[in-house]
Amino acid sequence: MRCARGDGVTRQDCRVAGRTGDRAGVAAHRLGDDVPDGVIAFGAFTDRGTADWQIPAIDPLAVSTIGYTSGTTGYPKGTELTHQAILLNTAMTATMHLRTDRDTVVSALPCSHVYRNIVMNAAIAQGSTLVLHATFDVDRILTSIAAHRATIIEGVPAMYLYLLAAERLARTDITSLTRCTVGGQTMSVATMEQVVAAFGCPLIELWGMTELGGLGTTHAALGPARLGLIGVPLPHCEARIVALDSGETVPAGAIGELQIRGPMVMRGYLNRPDATDQAITAQGWLRTGDLARADPDGFLYLVDRLKDMIITGGFNIYPAELERAIAEHPDVAMVEVGGRADAIKGEVALAYVVRREGRWAMQPRLKRTAVNAWRPTKSRAGSNMSTTCHKPAAEKCCAANCTSRAECCPSSAQGTACRP
Repeated sequence: MRCARGDGVTRQDCRVAGRTGDRAGVAAHRLGDDVPDGVIAFGAFTDRGTADWQIPAIDPLAVSTIGYTSGTTGYPKGTELTHQAILLNTAMTATMHLRTDRDTVVSALPCSHVYRNIVMNAAIAQGSTLVLHATFDVDRILTSIAAHRATIIEGVPAMYLYLLAAERLARTDITSLTRCTVGGQTMSVATMEQVVAAFGCPLIELWGMTELGGLGTTHAALGPARLGLIGVPLPHCEARIVALDSGETVPAGAIGELQIRGPMVMRGYLNRPDATDQAITAQGWLRTGDLARADPDGFLYLVDRLKDMIITGGFNIYPAELERAIAEHPDVAMVEVGGRADAIKGEVALAYVVRREGRWAMQPRLKRTAVNAWRPTKSRAGSNMSTTCHKPAAEKCCAANCTSRAECCPSSAQGTACRP
């Protein structure tokens, strides 16, 4: 792997064998003898080796990594991932995305996350150039793409929204890009189409989780564009969608829990046999906790997290679907939907909206957008969206944890709450 720092080091100087991060006090390790001050030559490490050293025998099914979950369903748990799981996920991701030694990848994803782990491992395995950024900065990302002639950029939806909003984007040469990937959160089709148009290359959606050591589904790089779908299972993996009540596989188009089976599934949660039994069935299926449906061709559509589903007046409301509908509105930059307790209906949905710079849609119009999206099948459910607030883009909005304006919208010149 050739690894370049994202803060201005030229590509021809960046044949790196280890982590870079001078600002964090970590020296960079580079191949070759001509290295700048403060950098340790890789040969300084290899010279310490001995001729009789032998590669140890590794059991592919032994634990390679203990990756901790984000804790969205309680206290974080350690997932026991095998060498086989990590290497196979890396290889199959590289295969689906056609990653090779000719690729240069730009990434500002955190290394502690399984998404960036796969990005990094795939670069090592395929001999790609990897341009790492310690933090996400629009100007530095665009500089890296142009300077290193990047072929791939990896990110989450918010990163692409900031890039689309940057005035500099139109002045930056990004014609070297051949594909982009996005994961970590749902993204509206309208925004995806904007990314494809602005970047001039396919946007490949993916889905994964810590319990899989990376991806579970994605699209083939040269396959048909199916924006809004999370793709198909990685090779050597199986996926099914089961009914919440019976556990039986549901037909195409029906909503149920997405379950994954295969060698990428974790061995279990560290020291938590009880949680392991709840997460993995006797037949080896991982209960993902995600609601999904499949189309007739086997492509998967992620509906929402099972725990995020809002039941209002007997109807099921899926926040992610409302988010996609509201995000289609041209005045909306970002949106997140959560629930609030209601004495009559049990719960009602609330939408937290970040407006686009210089634009603002009136709350009733946003509500009509959401209601219209639900009207074909659940008109009464859509009308239960009772409160909308908008936040400045610099503040993080976690709708699932917001129960009032005081929690979600701190006082600011832009943060205001709207009621119908």
